[in-house]
Amino acid sequence: MESPRRSFLKELLQLIGETVTVFTDSGEIEGVLLGVDTDSMSVCLANAMTERGKFYRLVVPGGNIRSIAKVEASLNMKRLYDEIKKTFDPELVEYDQSKGEIRVFQGRVIVTRRGVIAEKKDRVYEMVKKIYDKFVEESERS
Repeated sequence: MESPRRSFLKELLQLIGETVTVFTDSGEIEGVLLGVDTDSMSVCLANAMTERGKFYRLVVPGGNIRSIAKVEASLNMKRLYDEIKKTFDPELVEYDQSKGEIRVFQGRVIVTRRGVIAEKKDRVYEMVKKIYDKFVEESERS
């Protein structure tokens, strides 16, 4: 029979490579779990999204973590990409499947499963946001 600690660590380590949300004292962080320090329970995330922006790599100290949840992929990003290409010149829209993001106008607007990000909330942002919101609404109904 496995010890409770061993079972816990086994479950935690199975999340490596998965998209997770890390809940901390200061907010939520979503990213791909790359590794876990089982002594300190610190985690390393790739393509981490926070309220402050996106980070290529982010280490979250274990003492700040309240919980970790696996994110279920709910949006078909390829279909969303195809929808955005119907409105914009296909040359101006690119889909990076490895990062799970769609970039419009050379990254001026970035679309992820969680929403639309842009430095300026201009006309392009508003158009992409409208497509995203409609797509999410239709996805939830089906």
